[in-house]
Amino acid sequence: MTLPTDAQERKDIPIYSGFIKYFPLGIAEVARLSKIGNDQHNPGLPLFWDRSKSTDELDAMCRHMVDDASGVPMDSDGVSHKAKVAWRAMADLEKSLEMAASLATPTNEGAFRSECVMENHAAYASQINLRPPSSSKDWDMIATAQAKLEASARIMKERNQ
Repeated sequence: MTLPTDAQERKDIPIYSGFIKYFPLGIAEVARLSKIGNDQHNPGLPLFWDRSKSTDELDAMCRHMVDDASGVPMDSDGVSHKAKVAWRAMADLEKSLEMAASLATPTNEGAFRSECVMENHAAYASQINLRPPSSSKDWDMIATAQAKLEASARIMKERNQ
């Protein structure tokens, strides 16, 4: 998802008041975890998400949930298992939103919208038992499904106004 350019649509996505202001301590802890993870997996490099080293979000998230539920609140690196659950949940959400956007927006060449999505699509798709679209028929089915989703969203929006 990219942010819309329409002023009212942008105001309908309250990033600060609807997310950052709700969870400032949690966001700070997840950001601290990102730095610790980067220093561990990419020593000496600027902070970035090395997705090649982050491919099992749901399994890792559940392992951290089990550890926390078992009475072990902190991982061996001194970071709470809850922070790691939140990081993995956000990683999974990000990847699923990217995939939905890439599947809904084919280019003329049938490629995905961004290189970032293309690089991670196959690994993520295999985790959730999907295969990348490979034919014009696949893209036609995706376009039809996207049109139905958009029509449903318009109807729901009209009903709520």
